[in-house]
Amino acid sequence: MHTRNIILKARQLGFRALVCIIQLDAELFESAKCALIARTPNDTKRLFQEKIKFAYDCLPEEGKKTNPASNDAVGS
Repeated sequence: MHTRNIILKARQLGFRALVCIIQLDAELFESAKCALIARTPNDTKRLFQEKIKFAYDCLPEEGKKTNPASNDAVGS
């Protein structure tokens, strides 16, 4: 993926999930540092659990061993 992608879409079609998956991929395989920003801390926690942690948990065990999670909670 390029660093400046434009995705044309209507509302509620999974754009946030796509961005979260791209960020997880960049963090795991490119050693990038990523941030998750939402309207409220509760929204941030919900997005983390529903999108990022869920995707990480679905990785094969070999992928988890190669890229172990050091923190599985949303910080402040």
